[in-house]
Amino acid sequence: MIKTVFFDVDGTLFSHSRNCVPADTLKAVSDLREKGIKAVIATGRSMMELDHMLGHMEFDGYITLNGQVILDKDRNILFSHPLSANAQKTIISLFNDKKISLHLVESDTIYANFLNDEVIKVLKAVCSEVPPVKEYSGRTIYMVKAFATPAYMRSEILPQLSDCSLTCWHHDAGDIMPADGGKDKGILKYCEISSTDLKECASIGDGENDIPMLKLTAVGVAMGNSRDEVKKAADLVAPKIDEGGLRQALVMLRVL
Repeated sequence: MIKTVFFDVDGTLFSHSRNCVPADTLKAVSDLREKGIKAVIATGRSMMELDHMLGHMEFDGYITLNGQVILDKDRNILFSHPLSANAQKTIISLFNDKKISLHLVESDTIYANFLNDEVIKVLKAVCSEVPPVKEYSGRTIYMVKAFATPAYMRSEILPQLSDCSLTCWHHDAGDIMPADGGKDKGILKYCEISSTDLKECASIGDGENDIPMLKLTAVGVAMGNSRDEVKKAADLVAPKIDEGGLRQALVMLRVL
């Protein structure tokens, strides 16, 4: 029996074509929680971004920044795992070189080394706010949003970051995070902290960074708007988000 459902945000809860959470999705999550089943966010986004995208929606927990920061329903931090000191040192050097646009994600803010029309176009495509351009603040870095092709990042950036990995969410952008990070690792840590049985968990997502969690949980559901590799990794495939897919995913899980 499924008692906890982990939700991706972009393309799962939040519709890019509508630039909002569809009304049927809002109702589905509310109905789920009313039945006593936990709804937990699992996203590459920060809490600051979630506030902008999800408004007043309530959840039972938040796995953010691809598992790097975990919060309870009251937004108290339960776990945090920033980039290593060596990785941060290299990132700061790359940030200052300004060869590609890098957006540093700290605990409560995101800012860029520079912006251009292509970067702004990518941000708008995923309904992200344009961050300010600033010098490095000196604070801890949890994740980096890098704007370049995956091929460039894997050949030119990752070799300099031996303890980091890359997950792409656009053909010209991706997230650089600790190699031992990821939504699956975040879910395992959440389950450990909250005494949640992984065998009673399901997950719903649509992106490359969702594949590990779809494989990890007892049941993984891919949204109909997912790419083929995501659908292949899932146990079930629901309709697209704009076709009532989120509610149908929960029906397929037999939790609604």
